[in-house]
Amino acid sequence: MVSQLNCLEMISRVRRRIEDRDASMFTDEEVLEALDETLAPIFADLRMAGRYYDLDSLTIPFSTFTQVEENTWEADLPEYVGDVLLVEGQRGGQIPITVQRAQLHERNVAREFLSGKHPLWYWSEFNNPGKFRVSGNFVTMTEVQVWFMRRWPPLHYSFAGPSSTSTVLAVLNPTGDFVNVDDYYIGMKLEITAASNAAHVGLRRRIVDSVGRSTLTLDSALPFTPTSTTQWALISPLSGQYNELHVAEAANALLMRLGNVNQASGMFPWLQHLRNRFQMDVRLRDTSQPRRVSNDRVLR
Repeated sequence: MVSQLNCLEMISRVRRRIEDRDASMFTDEEVLEALDETLAPIFADLRMAGRYYDLDSLTIPFSTFTQVEENTWEADLPEYVGDVLLVEGQRGGQIPITVQRAQLHERNVAREFLSGKHPLWYWSEFNNPGKFRVSGNFVTMTEVQVWFMRRWPPLHYSFAGPSSTSTVLAVLNPTGDFVNVDDYYIGMKLEITAASNAAHVGLRRRIVDSVGRSTLTLDSALPFTPTSTTQWALISPLSGQYNELHVAEAANALLMRLGNVNQASGMFPWLQHLRNRFQMDVRLRDTSQPRRVSNDRVLR
C-alpha cells in the first residue's frame, strides 16, 4: 500500500514537476495553496463515485446539548464537520433511532411526534452550519451520533515552540495557511521531518486536540521532547494511491497561474494519464470492506 505523503514531500515533488527546484518561481506557501485548492475536487470526485474516504463520525453526549426551547436542544459541531449524511439518537444499548433532517420552517413538525418515532435535526441558522439542533422526544437519549464528510484544513509545516512537550507541540512560525480555529486539526496526522536525533525523523502521530494557532496535542507521546530544531509537517489526508494525481494537479495549477502554457502542455499527457487511471480506479466497486454508516446502512 502506498504511504500518504507529508506536505514537505509533496512540495518537493511539485517543484520537480515544474522544474522549480531552487524555489525561484513559487514560494512554499504558494505551492501549499495549490495543493489545498486541488485536494477538494479530488475528494469531490471520490464522493461522487461512492468512495467515502473522508467519511467520519462524531458521538455527542446528550448531556452537552443546551435546551433552547420546548423539546428543542442545540449543540456546536466542530469546524471539521462538513456535509452531514446521517444523525442517530441512542437510548442506552437500544438500536439507534434515525433522526430525520428538516428545514427551519419544518421544525415545529417535530412537536407532533413526541412519541420519539420521528425526531428531527436541522441547522440552527442559515449560513451557519456549526449550530446544530434536534427536536422531538430526546429526553431519554444518552447520545447523538453524527455521520459526516470531513472538512480538511489547509496543509502546513512548522517548527516546535519552546513550550513543546512529548505530547503537545507548540506552533512556531508555521509555513502555509494555519487556520486560527480550535479543534479544526483534530484527526489530521503529522510527521516529524527534522530533529536533533535522526532516529526521530519519520515518526508519525495523529492530532487529537488543537488550540487555535498555538498548540497541537498528539494521540501518543513522542520518545523525545521537541526543541526549536524539531520540525513537523502535516500529512495529506488523501489516500497514498492518489499522491501522483494530487501532485500533478497542483503542478498544473501553478503552471497555469504562471501562464506557462508550453510547459503545461508538455505535462498534459502525463496528467491525463493519471486522470484516466483515477477514473478507472473509482469505477471499480469497493466491496471488500464496506463502510458502515449505521446498523442498517452500508456504503459501498
